[in-house]
Amino acid sequence: MTEYHKIDSVYMRDPATNHRTFLTGEWSRPEFGYLADLDWVWTEKIDGTNIRIHLFSDGDFSIRGRTDKADVPAHLLAPLDQIACDGWDRGIRDDLILYGEGYGPKVQGGGWYRDDHGFILFDVATPGGMFLERHNVEDLAATLGVPVVPIVGHGLLVDAVHRVEDGMNPSVVAGTTGRQAEGLVMRPAVELLDRRGRRVITKVKAKDFPQ
Repeated sequence: MTEYHKIDSVYMRDPATNHRTFLTGEWSRPEFGYLADLDWVWTEKIDGTNIRIHLFSDGDFSIRGRTDKADVPAHLLAPLDQIACDGWDRGIRDDLILYGEGYGPKVQGGGWYRDDHGFILFDVATPGGMFLERHNVEDLAATLGVPVVPIVGHGLLVDAVHRVEDGMNPSVVAGTTGRQAEGLVMRPAVELLDRRGRRVITKVKAKDFPQ
């Protein structure tokens, strides 16, 4: 099963702080700088563990962590198995790879999201590596009865950075807890690839701006 690609941080990191902080304004990829003044879609970054669910067209399925060697937490297996079984029961017959986060108590720092364990979807791809458009991801999530990472804003790339840096990025997924989100994932309003075929997508985390 194809692993989810790396998402580069928006800026280069400062060696003077052992790479804990950014070199603000120094884009980590040239595409980010070139496209910075266009419209980017911002989704909430979830503090969980990366999960892949491969739904096969014959009804079989496979569940993996971020890599094939990564262990899936035992307390996530039951809800993940149920989601995979529901895919076939609810008429999904396509060969698809679901990428998302397992989250809830004792999963990273995400115990404040919910009282139980669950899976939140953020991307779906075919085995050939073509990613589905947002509306298709939302439709699939609705069919499976799982949440999808919320779109929390859109605009310039630097505005997304400022939103997180200024502590004005409350978690939508956590509801009324008042907690700040782990960060944002930003992608152009139109899906783009660079000359190496890598997706143009980036991220910024609250911990990139230590107080």
